[in-house]
Order: sequence, then structure tokens, then C-alpha cells
Amino acid sequence: MRALVVRDTTVVSAALKRCAGQSMLPEQETTWDAAMDLLAQARDALARGDLTQARSLARNAKQLVGSLDCP
Repeated sequence: MRALVVRDTTVVSAALKRCAGQSMLPEQETTWDAAMDLLAQARDALARGDLTQARSLARNAKQLVGSLDCP
């Protein structure tokens, strides 16, 4: 399960980096902020050893960044 969390958080981090500093629509900014928050929560859960929670949060963040359209 840890590998799934790492994979998803890596995907999310890469997507957020692509979008960082770019001009976004308000709804994209809201999505970006929410994904950043979920990523931070997933990392915290992972640090606490709560793999189930970390997996859920990382998966949700991955789904969110899928809707961001940054080159």
C-alpha cells in the first residue's frame, strides 16, 4: 500500500509543479489548492503510519489533478 501512496503522491506533485506559477482560471486555482491540501494531508498520514488514510487522500488528490490542464 505504501508503494501506491508514493506513486500517487509523485504523480500529484509532478502535476502541481507543472501548474505552479501559471495563469489559471479561478476553478483551476481552487482545484490546485485542494490538491495541495490533500497532498499535505496524505504525507502527514504517511508520517503517522496511517497507510489507509494516506492511500485515500493520495488517490483523491490524484483524481483532482487529473482535471487540471497545465502543459
